[in-house]
Amino acid sequence: MTCTATSPAGSGIVDVRVTVGGQTSAASAADQFTYTGAVFSDGFESGTLSVWDGAQGSGTTTVLTAAASSGIYGVRLNNSAAGQYALLVKRLPSSIDDSYTRFAIRFTGNGGLTTVAYGRDDSSSITRWILYYDPSVKGFIYYLFDGGGTSTGIATGPGSAPLGSWLTVELRYTGTASGGGQIWVNGVTQPTWSVSGNFANTAPYHRLQLWNDTVSASDFDDVTVSASQTAPPPPTVTAVSPNSGPAGGGTVATISGTNFGTAVGSTSVSFGGVAATGVSCNSASSCTATSPAGAGVVDVTVTAGALTSAKTSADQFTYPPPPGPTVTGVAPNSGAIGGGTVVAITGTNFSTLAGSTTVSFAGVAATGVSCTSTTNCSATSPAGTGTVHVQVTVGGQNSASSAADQFTYAAGVVFADGFESGTLSAWDGLLGSGTGLALAAAAHTGSYGARLSNSASGQYVVLVKRLPSSINTSYTRFAVRFTGASSITTVAYGRDDSSSAIRWMLLYNPSAQAFDYYLFDSSGVSTGIVTDSGSAPLGTWLTVELRYTGTQTGGGQIWINDQSQPSWSASGDFSNTAPYQRLQLWNDAVASTDFDDVTVSTSQTAPPAPQPTVSSINPASGPTGGGTVVAITGTNFSTAPGATSVRFGAASATAVSCASSTSCKVTSPSGVGSVDVTATVAGQTSPTSTGDLFGYVVPPAPTVSGINPTGGAAVGGTLVTINGSNFSTAAGATQVSFGSANATGVSCTSTTTCTATSPAGSGTVDVTVTVAGQVSAASAADQFTYA
Repeated sequence: MTCTATSPAGSGIVDVRVTVGGQTSAASAADQFTYTGAVFSDGFESGTLSVWDGAQGSGTTTVLTAAASSGIYGVRLNNSAAGQYALLVKRLPSSIDDSYTRFAIRFTGNGGLTTVAYGRDDSSSITRWILYYDPSVKGFIYYLFDGGGTSTGIATGPGSAPLGSWLTVELRYTGTASGGGQIWVNGVTQPTWSVSGNFANTAPYHRLQLWNDTVSASDFDDVTVSASQTAPPPPTVTAVSPNSGPAGGGTVATISGTNFGTAVGSTSVSFGGVAATGVSCNSASSCTATSPAGAGVVDVTVTAGALTSAKTSADQFTYPPPPGPTVTGVAPNSGAIGGGTVVAITGTNFSTLAGSTTVSFAGVAATGVSCTSTTNCSATSPAGTGTVHVQVTVGGQNSASSAADQFTYAAGVVFADGFESGTLSAWDGLLGSGTGLALAAAAHTGSYGARLSNSASGQYVVLVKRLPSSINTSYTRFAVRFTGASSITTVAYGRDDSSSAIRWMLLYNPSAQAFDYYLFDSSGVSTGIVTDSGSAPLGTWLTVELRYTGTQTGGGQIWINDQSQPSWSASGDFSNTAPYQRLQLWNDAVASTDFDDVTVSTSQTAPPAPQPTVSSINPASGPTGGGTVVAITGTNFSTAPGATSVRFGAASATAVSCASSTSCKVTSPSGVGSVDVTATVAGQTSPTSTGDLFGYVVPPAPTVSGINPTGGAAVGGTLVTINGSNFSTAAGATQVSFGSANATGVSCTSTTTCTATSPAGSGTVDVTVTVAGQVSAASAADQFTYA
């Protein structure tokens, strides 16, 4: 017989008793239940997914008795066709820096690398950890992510996770400065199954996702997320949150662990030996305490029942100065040398108090600094030249310089606006009966963009900018997105200062999903450029750049997402007496057009080189001595000689040749172990992944099975044929020794036959062969006698 019941609050180990008709079951070891530091637990025994937040994906997620590891029910995530995935989501009651996620799992029919589970932050935008299953080696790959998004991988040994068997997996993730992670499979771990390092982050683990993204079935049961792994008799401290606070004390810290006493006064807490105040434990796994004054890094210890928790890296509390600000991005990242560009700055540890955050461009103070949150500020650039670092200062601490904070003063820029003021103040006004607004929903980069919208036929809306000066050679660049357009839509005009003469005009054709770019000469005759059908998808952000050269040998060209075609340009006599000086952004359709990152310049904006990627390598292994010709598949390689470089770990490959942007061939250098193969193009290096791993394999040692003749003159000069195995036919790769003296004239016609000329010698010696540092073992078969 079977019953289900929901546990009440409790602590420690208790007996589960059943009462029927006034009779109660006797207590025994079989009925014991342990209260742990679990923040979430579900064995699916309700027969539903009611405690979860939902299932996603095109696969199926079903509670079944056939999916149970224990009890009556488990859950099956099943996909029946390629491209399907199934996903079960749980938002935990609270975020946790130190976590143990445990579940039973069984894989059936998996043929490829399978996503098993994710640990994400509360917004689901940041991954804290991810677990994969590799059925080809029957093992797991566990990735942990630090605050910067860099991953560290743990791979369990081949055969550690058999296909088709129930496996109990437990994952530790400690997202602290001295954190790390570990994996247990069926309660067993290995030294290589753990990592440690700085995994501190501002978006802790708060959402658990169970996954299946292969054509197979993954069964899950007995899911637990806890702040502790076990419940030993003495208390343990597994996490302190926050794990830092001011030197003067007063930080209310939540202490997670096990075996705390909930009775008033039964549990005390110390920070480096100094008693905390306000200690309160609402469960055996969670207490709060107020930090005393202190300095440096201290251990937070808990004492209950005369037993004190052992000191570990997980219990450490730091009395630091406030964390300094960081800058992770600036948008736009270029502007006019005269200044005046409103720049959105993203990062961390900004202050929203008026005047408490300052911004500088290469040491020159920006104006109009405004911070709407601790991660978002805007500022107006001062005048400057070249490429500079944008630095944020809060409380006397400066953000460190990095590539992410760079801003380039473009000499040719005459106007730039990314709408980051949240207004249209940089423009001269709006025309028409439609609406024009700066909105967050219209942003391509940064926080704001401009939306030009019409709700009725006959309406139009125009955003106008008079440029500081007229220009004959111009590059007008902007990001644009069309929503709801069904007829030819006016996008932009370039006019003279009086607005009476049109220099160029851009239209959008939603039926062809393409642009029509018209250039006008001095008499008003137009020349049209039509981009390819499908080159400008509806509803997608497009970066458009328009060249107009209003000279006798002028013309124009259009780029979409920094790509152009020979047919997308025109040349001719476009000289005029009324140059381009007014930019108009348009919408004359019953639709919405979003604009962002508008720049008018006298020189073309150079797009950043796309980052290369490496998706696979073949073969994926080779000898430690190098020399393996490897085919590399990926994206954004350069076919120009010398433009693409490849490394195996930190060692450069040779003979790099790229036949296309997706395929290269290289020769491996010498190396050991498993390394990432990375490609570098225009200063950008491919991110590492499981697909780029190359394993160096120690080749088998050579053997000598016979020599002929077996003797020769003491002065040397005897040509000897050597038979054996694992010789190398590469010139110079195989060496032969007679005793300790090297032979000459070594030539190997196959991996089993070589010839060599004996050096001078005496007595009986062993003839040994050396390949890639490995020497054949001496034996009676290799002996040569000098007569």
